[in-house]
Amino acid sequence: MQDDFYNEQELLLKIAEGDQQAFSMLVERYKNNIYTTSLRVIQSAEIAEEVVQDVFMVLWQKRESLPAIENFPGYLYGISRRTILYALRNFLKQRERQKKGLLPELMLHQDAAHKLLEKEYEGILQRAIQRLPARQQQVYSLIRQQGLSRQETAAQLGISPETVKSNLEEATRKVRAYCLIFLQDIPIVLILLHQKNIF
Repeated sequence: MQDDFYNEQELLLKIAEGDQQAFSMLVERYKNNIYTTSLRVIQSAEIAEEVVQDVFMVLWQKRESLPAIENFPGYLYGISRRTILYALRNFLKQRERQKKGLLPELMLHQDAAHKLLEKEYEGILQRAIQRLPARQQQVYSLIRQQGLSRQETAAQLGISPETVKSNLEEATRKVRAYCLIFLQDIPIVLILLHQKNIF
């Protein structure tokens, strides 16, 4: 059985039936991305390996529900994000206990790097928004960036709340999909910082 013979939905169906070979194929597709992101965030190869194992253990435990997931990369991203952040918190707590003076220095270094990466991420986010149709741009900007409610947005644009809802859902889906393309290049913690803008 070759990986190319099965698209993602077929793999998910086979995994839901308990097919371990299909699950191994799915692991091969995504493990490097998760490992690389974990390593960049936590800077520990050992912990990055543990993160990969934990993520796919969760997937296997939830295998029966996988075929119903419409956006599997987004679903996997959510599991990976939570797992990485949990591992990062534990890692920093352990470092703080072991070397009390190291944590401030570490955070200072990360802060400088993150500021540069935040600029890059903001550019990606803005490009994603600019790719939206005009109406979806308006709705997304008013709600996600300016904080207006659906009712306020509907009144300002002269459309119904239901139209606002459908435009927001479609815009959010497109922005999320565009940003996830760059997941390998942007540390997952930075995406989390801007979660209100994506989700």
